[in-house]
Amino acid sequence: MRPIPLLALALFVAAGPAFGEGEFEIDQACVAVGCFPGDAPGFPVTLANDGAYRLTSDLTVTGGLAVNGIEIAASRIDLDLGGFTVNGGGQCILNPGLECSGAVAGRGIVQNGAGTLLRIHDGAVVGMGSGGIVAFSLNYGSSFENLTILGNAGGLPFVVSDAGANVPVQMRGIRCVRNQGNCGIFNNGARLQVSDSVFSENETGLIVGYGSVVTDCLFARNIGFGLSGANGGTQVAFGRNYFSENNGSEAAAQYSIGQTRDMGHNVCGDGSCP
Repeated sequence: MRPIPLLALALFVAAGPAFGEGEFEIDQACVAVGCFPGDAPGFPVTLANDGAYRLTSDLTVTGGLAVNGIEIAASRIDLDLGGFTVNGGGQCILNPGLECSGAVAGRGIVQNGAGTLLRIHDGAVVGMGSGGIVAFSLNYGSSFENLTILGNAGGLPFVVSDAGANVPVQMRGIRCVRNQGNCGIFNNGARLQVSDSVFSENETGLIVGYGSVVTDCLFARNIGFGLSGANGGTQVAFGRNYFSENNGSEAAAQYSIGQTRDMGHNVCGDGSCP
């Protein structure tokens, strides 16, 4: 672990919640011996203590589908992927259904804590065999920003749920492409605010639940609907989104939401959405 410079620490604290002091670095070399206190040698890299963590190299995850890349077991975590990739070695081809192969590891990043205030940002999770990013129990203030979720298999490319109290979770700058299963973001109680994101060539684009808001997103060439509502998906507000060639063709229904709150300026193909 190298201590974070004082200026960077001040900026980090000013930008969000006050996590523990210091920043912990993660790279491929440290995995073999344990990257910091609380992390045993080998995968997964375990974030057992509150604080800020940052990748300083790509992580190539190995060990089989039961092995995850990074596991989060603390209550307050900022995970900066630093522009790097957590890679499970697999890929998915659209042909015309999704065919995924080659993965040598399970999930990229998994949050297992009971109500974690979590921020993950600025990097990619690619080619995992059992899921990309899976967050089971989030708390108020959690966010996911500037992430690429590409070519993950196993039905759990990107899963977000809350601690059981309709917690709002922000998603911004997500590029979710060519993933197997119900891709996009499936939320279990969390009220998602999704913006400026792309959902393309997945089995399903984006799945949201009650009270979510979706704006300024692109939904293109997903095998199923571009945008769907979970558990009826009632009272989902959406606006300024573009839908193209989802659900089999341009002429097919592009989204399926039980009760919408249309904010306007949604476009389907070359015309307005019905």
